[in-house]
Amino acid sequence: MSVLATDDFNRADGALGANWTALVDGGGGSAPSISSNQVVANGGTYGAGIYSAIPSPNANQYAQIVKTGTNYCGPAVRMSGSTWGTVNWVGYFDNGSIQMTVNGSLSTLGSGYTFVGGGNPVMRIEAVGSNYTIFLNGVQDTAPVTDATLSTGTFGLVTYLNVATLDDFEGGDFSAVGGGAIVFNMQIG
Repeated sequence: MSVLATDDFNRADGALGANWTALVDGGGGSAPSISSNQVVANGGTYGAGIYSAIPSPNANQYAQIVKTGTNYCGPAVRMSGSTWGTVNWVGYFDNGSIQMTVNGSLSTLGSGYTFVGGGNPVMRIEAVGSNYTIFLNGVQDTAPVTDATLSTGTFGLVTYLNVATLDDFEGGDFSAVGGGAIVFNMQIG
């Protein structure tokens, strides 16, 4: 596992910053931004922050973030797109669900998972192959959910409504594990 990006959001209030592409759906409101050294949602419905400062990581990747407020929000993987109508992502939401957006159209991959809020929990989603696994405070919250729709992209965050707040982002990927061969060359005699 390689950590490729971190962001503590400790900077002046305003846009997410140069390392991020911020998006909002067509339901009104504004894209996520920084307020009091945290990411905040700004009304409307869904907003997204795609970490865009690095080339796309390996398809096997993870994103994690600390949830500091209420409402649906969390980390996302395999993100791409430049407008809401073209945005793709799979995200872990604090209502105990894994949701996916393909070209701006939302669907739920799994729901009803245990989520205990409070205490600023660390939320993590991992994408390995076509499996998505979620973790809460380092403990796996469910068996993997399988969906092969999205296979590439980068990582980031997703917010919903206007009271979601997040902090301390981390994204990375899983290096390919090689199945190399060991060759012995022995001479007898």
